[in-house]
Amino acid sequence: MTGAGRSDTSIQRRRPLLDWQDPAVVAWLATLLPLSWLTPQRLWTPLCVLAGRAMTRLALGPTASRIETVRQRCGDRDGLPAPDVTVARSRAGRMERHLQYLREFRPGGWNPRIELTGREHIDRALESGTGCIVWVGPMMYAFLVAKKGLHGAGYSLTHLSHTDHGVSESRLGRRMNAIRTIPEERYLAERLVMTDGSELRRTRELYDRLRANALVSITAETTLGARQVTGPFLGGTMRLATGAPSLSLASGAVVLPTFVIKRTHDHFEVIVEPALAAPPSSSRHEAVDAMVRRYIERIEHHVTRHPEQYANWW
Repeated sequence: MTGAGRSDTSIQRRRPLLDWQDPAVVAWLATLLPLSWLTPQRLWTPLCVLAGRAMTRLALGPTASRIETVRQRCGDRDGLPAPDVTVARSRAGRMERHLQYLREFRPGGWNPRIELTGREHIDRALESGTGCIVWVGPMMYAFLVAKKGLHGAGYSLTHLSHTDHGVSESRLGRRMNAIRTIPEERYLAERLVMTDGSELRRTRELYDRLRANALVSITAETTLGARQVTGPFLGGTMRLATGAPSLSLASGAVVLPTFVIKRTHDHFEVIVEPALAAPPSSSRHEAVDAMVRRYIERIEHHVTRHPEQYANWW
């Protein structure tokens, strides 16, 4: 999958050796490591909330623009927190997500309670023998918790990833991405990594896995994809890559919208929803477009209920 109108090769040529943020990321992770290993997990959420509020009040980073984005998208919706509160809680969530990954490196690892809702949709798809795609929505804790939850429920998971998945996209900084990939791979049967120029090969491999009745996970991407579709979202629009529904129609596998919601400090829910159905008697492009827009509706449903857990405010 490539960025709209650009190849991964051209992106690679422009990628810097080291990003100016990389030293700050190293320092930040080093600060969080003892907190992750030594602090009881029940204290993570309140400590992260305090830190998030402090950073928001000090206007660290692009705080004003984030608050304005949330205000434009969510500010007039009843029952939602004020935009600055959402941004502070979102900061807290990003910090807590780092603590989860770092805790995975400690002996004994990170062990929350993960509830899997809707597993019957996966089982029904696999029983049919046509393969299954869980299309994981862009929620804050989805990267690790979805894999951990599906693994814990006994599923063997093939995951499509990208070479830039992690905390940095620079050529040297990408070495830090092992902080994410190593814990995640404990819960995967296989990770297929999209690297520069490998898009077609990886797509064929995914097709082969699905034809062999595998369970495949794909994370919803807003910036990567050979083709993207735009749909209405929170009074504006959202653009998503079409990889999951395109692969579904090509292989015959069902695609299941999947979302991760944090319920309490140590309780997460992985929600697997019914399959996205392609409209009858439509062309392949029209069917894919309709499936993407229906999926965006499902993302909006969860974001309006948990705006602080939406990963893409950042």
